[in-house]
Amino acid sequence: MTIKIENIKQFLDARLCGEQNWEQLERNMYKYTDCGMWIQRLTEKRVDYESPHIEEFCEAPKYDHVIGIVVGSIVEGSDVDCTPIELRFPFTMKEFSDACDSIEEEADEIWHEWNDEKDEISVDNKQ
Repeated sequence: MTIKIENIKQFLDARLCGEQNWEQLERNMYKYTDCGMWIQRLTEKRVDYESPHIEEFCEAPKYDHVIGIVVGSIVEGSDVDCTPIELRFPFTMKEFSDACDSIEEEADEIWHEWNDEKDEISVDNKQ
C-alpha cells in the first residue's frame, strides 16, 4: 500500500531520517545529496476568516498555507540552477524520491556541461 503524504509532519515521519523539524530536513537534504539539494515549503496565500481582527483591518488577514514542497539545486561551478520540482500534497515518497533523482541527474549534467568543456579548453591551450 502506498501512503500519501498530506502534510509536513507526515513527510518528516515518512523519511525515516530522524528529522524533528524543517531546519534539520533542510540541512540533511543539502549535506547528504551529491548536488547539495535544497528544499522549500510550497505555500499559497489564504484568507483567515476566523480572525478576530477582521473588523479592525477592514478585511480578513492573509497567511501562508503550506500546500507541498519544492526541491532544486544550485550547481556549483556554473551559472545555472536545476529546474525546481514542485510536489503538492498529497504525494508519495516514491514521487519525492523520483523528484530528488531527477534533480541529481540534472545537476550532474549541468556540472559536466560547464566543467568538462573548461577542462578540454585548458588542455587545448597547453598544447
